[in-house]
Amino acid sequence: MYRLEEYEYLGEPMFVPNPNGRSDDDGVIISAVSVAKQEAKCYLVFLDAKTMEELARAEFQSFIPMAAHGIFLPKNNNSK
Repeated sequence: MYRLEEYEYLGEPMFVPNPNGRSDDDGVIISAVSVAKQEAKCYLVFLDAKTMEELARAEFQSFIPMAAHGIFLPKNNNSK
C-alpha cells in the first residue's frame, strides 16, 4: 500500500476507470503530491485502485502549491 513520506501532502485524488474493467475498483487513482522540503520534487502518483500500490510517478521541476480544497493532512493529536 502506498504511504506518504514526511513533508508530503496528498492532493485530491482522481479515479480513472479501466474502460474494459470488470469491477468498480478496476482503474487507476491519480493524485498530485506536494513536497514541502527543500531540494525535493513534487510529483503525480499513479496508484492501482484495487491494491493502492504505486504504479508510476511523474516528477515536476517546479513546486506544486498545496490547495485549500482536497488536501489530506495527518490527524494532529494535540488539536481539540
